[in-house]
Amino acid sequence: MLTEGQWLEIGRKYNVLLTESKWKFAKTEVYEKMYKMMHNCKDNSISTTVADLWGIGKSECGKHILKGMKDAYYVDCSLANTKQKFIRTLASTVGVDSTGRFFDVRDKLIYYLNLIEKPIIFLDDAGDLDYPAFLALKALWNATEGNCSWLMVGDDSLSSKIDKGINNKKVGYGAVFSRFSEGYFTIVPQGRDDRVRFFQKLLGDVAFVNVNDKSTVNMLVNQCMGTMASATTSTNKKGKKAATDNPKLLRHLKTLILAGNY
Repeated sequence: MLTEGQWLEIGRKYNVLLTESKWKFAKTEVYEKMYKMMHNCKDNSISTTVADLWGIGKSECGKHILKGMKDAYYVDCSLANTKQKFIRTLASTVGVDSTGRFFDVRDKLIYYLNLIEKPIIFLDDAGDLDYPAFLALKALWNATEGNCSWLMVGDDSLSSKIDKGINNKKVGYGAVFSRFSEGYFTIVPQGRDDRVRFFQKLLGDVAFVNVNDKSTVNMLVNQCMGTMASATTSTNKKGKKAATDNPKLLRHLKTLILAGNY
């Protein structure tokens, strides 16, 4: 009854794959912290911004957690960064007809988000949203206040973008910052020794579930950590001590394991 194109559209919508990934999911410290934060946001219909280092698994953990939550939706803002694409993509994601006049789609989306009980929207790579899309997000928050929780997720460029907008007194940035709990949820510790331990555990936990020979875990971790685990600080041209670079993280580890290059 359905054409091949319709089957493909259904498969795309629900991310149906014909091949099984060899990569196994690990419940890391990032997962545990995001799980607690996301459930707290959903239960209380509050919003926040997760702005932290790239490559620690924020997106994958978020997707995994969303699968176990009711009325929980994921939007990749890097693929929906304009106002039109953002609203229509979100509408389609939650099950609202995304065709027709823009304002009709937006109003139907708002109505639906207020109709269902405590929805949560995970906006991945939120820093990619352009300025009109950012203002559209503020309008959606206003229209669903007290019923819908929103998570803007990205790296430290997201927090820098918001802070720059606030400092330049650009309309909307201060309002969004206020609506998203007036702060940034972070996971990676600030102290250098704590960061080293965090990265080592993160890499070790993921490597452990993805290699058959467990004796290679420490070698893989050290290969990703590079000099960070041994060097405490580096000295810049002015003679002042500065923290060493961050290690190569989960994407590099995944490449090493799947390619067998270790």
